[in-house]
This record gives sequence, structure tokens and C-alpha cells, in this order.
Amino acid sequence: MYVGDLVGDDYINILTMIAAVVILLASAGISLKYINQIKNDKATGELTGECGDDTIQEFNNNLPIGWAVTFFSCNYIYLLCIYWISS
Repeated sequence: MYVGDLVGDDYINILTMIAAVVILLASAGISLKYINQIKNDKATGELTGECGDDTIQEFNNNLPIGWAVTFFSCNYIYLLCIYWISS
């Protein structure tokens, strides 16, 4: 049986649906991975001390590289847009 008989000659829709399913499965898998990680991991690290009067302590962790790259990239794009608009 020829595939074109079932779906016609429009392969773009087939590729789009396959990509949507792949994205959905990847999102579900990554979400489940992080949900299980949140459930099972214990907090480790050095506590900084109390911050002010609220007796809340924080962990002394480094800034994740991805967050820093995203922050500086967004600021760079923002400044490029401001420069482009003003010129």
C-alpha cells in the first residue's frame, strides 16, 4: 500500500505531526526526570547564615552558566534593538 494514498502528497503535515510528537515526548520525559530529581535529592552545600531578621538561610551556590549566558544574551539583543531603533 502506497503511503501517498493514505495521507496524500502533503508530507509537510506528516513531518509536522512527527516533530510535535517528538517534542511532546521529550518535554514529558525531561519534566518527569526533574520531578523525580526534586523528590529524591537532598540539599547539600554550605549555608550562608541568616539574612536579616527573618531567620532564613540560603545556600552559597555559584550562578549556573546557562543562566548567566541567557542573561547576557538577552541584554545584548535588547541593546542591539535599542541601538537599531535609535539610529
